[in-house]
Amino acid sequence: MKLWQFLTIFLINILAIIYSINEISISYKEADIFFNSNSMLSHLTNFSTYCFG
Repeated sequence: MKLWQFLTIFLINILAIIYSINEISISYKEADIFFNSNSMLSHLTNFSTYCFG
């Protein structure tokens, strides 16, 4: 494998890792807002997860 091929694959992997970290943090923030907000939907969701696991 040539050096430029290795660097290209390495760069693509780094970009994929950064993208997945950003997706995880966005979904974590959405879940934090969804489960910890003071709305009726949040209370129903928490109750259903408490009852049904």
